[in-house]
Amino acid sequence: MINWHVEIVQLYNLKQRLDAADNEKLYTLTLPSVAASEQALSVVEARLGFCLDGEYKSFLQHADGWQHFFHKVHLFGTRELSGYGLYTRANKLLQSLHDPVLSAPKSSLMPIAVSENDIDLFVLDRSSETQSQPVIWFAGGEIERFSSFNDFWVGMRELIEDEIIELTS
Repeated sequence: MINWHVEIVQLYNLKQRLDAADNEKLYTLTLPSVAASEQALSVVEARLGFCLDGEYKSFLQHADGWQHFFHKVHLFGTRELSGYGLYTRANKLLQSLHDPVLSAPKSSLMPIAVSENDIDLFVLDRSSETQSQPVIWFAGGEIERFSSFNDFWVGMRELIEDEIIELTS
């Protein structure tokens, strides 16, 4: 089980190190949004018509999304999941994916993050029969598949660590 308080602080610290190493200022340093309320989460689940993935919901209970979570990728909070902000963009990208790239029906894929200016899209695969729903990263085609939201978080943290090493070498 992930300790979100620790994880969020560690990721922010990494993002600070990335910002310090980023001489060209390609990345934007931001804090995550304040935790989602139980009421906001209930409203989102009612709107969606299903319960959120437990790991993702646990994250939202500690941070209600994170703009510029990774490069220009925004990790959705309850506002976006309610259909505002970049959620429309994410759905358009999802609908533009060709069926041969998909391993699950589009109707079972729920966007949880999208790039504000590129084609990167991250979705939860709700068709999974496992307890944790996989997260799939698309950018035209499938880039990477994470076994769960927690695995996605760790994978993205590792990518940020790799970028720090690349910028400081």
